[in-house]
Amino acid sequence: MGSEITVDVQTPPAQVGFDAARLARIDRHFATYVDDGRLPGWQIVVSRRGQIVHSSTYGMRDVQAGLPVEPDTLFRIYSMTKPITSVAAMMLYEEGAFEPAAPIGQAASGGELPATPVRHPPGRLR
Repeated sequence: MGSEITVDVQTPPAQVGFDAARLARIDRHFATYVDDGRLPGWQIVVSRRGQIVHSSTYGMRDVQAGLPVEPDTLFRIYSMTKPITSVAAMMLYEEGAFEPAAPIGQAASGGELPATPVRHPPGRLR
């Protein structure tokens, strides 16, 4: 009825442009979230071009029962807006579409902001 969930590393990270040591930094960073009590546990899977290059778990999926996060743990996700927006921004950055240190006006308008802001009458959306 169901299908098996596999999140095993399929491709060496360097083969698709990742540094394995830098990927390991992700694990160390998020481990602190569990260790200081901000998260009960997590699972991270990184892929590029459809190939999994990094997969890790840490912490508990059920703190009361003492059950660890495992590769087949399913999480209820309440809001995906921030993760999806973040991934989209990273993809645009990789394509050279914007520079994070540039003023926000350059990214928002495709160039410099106009010298005079455009004002619309109150209550009217455009």
